[in-house]
Amino acid sequence: MAGVLFSTAGCDGTAGQPAPKGGQIESENLSRTWLDFTYDLYLLDRLIEEHGLEDYILGSEDSPYVTDEDERVVSVTNFDFLEESGVVDEVQDGYSVNTDVDLGEAVERDPEVRVSVKTVLSNTVSYGEMDWCETTPSISRSYGNTFHGSHKSQGEAREHMIKFIDSCGVTDE
Repeated sequence: MAGVLFSTAGCDGTAGQPAPKGGQIESENLSRTWLDFTYDLYLLDRLIEEHGLEDYILGSEDSPYVTDEDERVVSVTNFDFLEESGVVDEVQDGYSVNTDVDLGEAVERDPEVRVSVKTVLSNTVSYGEMDWCETTPSISRSYGNTFHGSHKSQGEAREHMIKFIDSCGVTDE
């Protein structure tokens, strides 16, 4: 029995382009750092929505959140720091989280500050309680561990993060 081979090369608009490795569509290389930072953005957004801002403000005039090596005040509160870094915006009744900001776009401070945007964001959400869940899961640090390498694009990852937070870590994946 002779077989007939049909060739569809070039029919999908990829003629002359190298085929993706393994015959699969290439996905974005999403770093663990990006996953953790972006997840923390969405988690902070939800925590503020659920609880308001008061529980998450760290620092005060008497005890500033960030000082430089010479002990000069850099940011009175963590939200001042996050605002200056582009992660949150001050609005009439508090702050709004910029969930679309990318870690590479967040403004890193002077090296003398001794703390990064990622660290400040991570410390801020670590005080949160996900009490919209029946049992309070410890999911704020497990997302990057669990899902690193499983998303094909930032859009897909962001969509999954929102579902993951809303469902308290219970997904059908």
